[in-house]
Amino acid sequence: MLLKLQAYKSFHSEIYVEVTDEHNCRFAKEFQRIIKPIEADRQTISMVVKHHSNVHQKIQEAITLWCEGNSKEAIETMTDAEKSSKAAFEKLHASFARHTGGLNRAS
Repeated sequence: MLLKLQAYKSFHSEIYVEVTDEHNCRFAKEFQRIIKPIEADRQTISMVVKHHSNVHQKIQEAITLWCEGNSKEAIETMTDAEKSSKAAFEKLHASFARHTGGLNRAS
């Protein structure tokens, strides 16, 4: 979420920013910390990692496009990032619900 806000802030200010890579962002660190309850769900983990990487790549691409004056393409690219983010979180939520019996927070 914070990564997407960073992109929109960049659009508003028209200042190019370099986004954190997908291995060092807050989500990646938290995901590694809480993954234990769903570690057997390799399909979900793989899909989340794929979408997470896509979000980072698309957001960086969108910022670049915006700063180059390609606002229509930047918005389309951000839409792709938003769709990837939504798909990943829905799949992740469903997996945690299946493996933990609800929304219990993993330790």
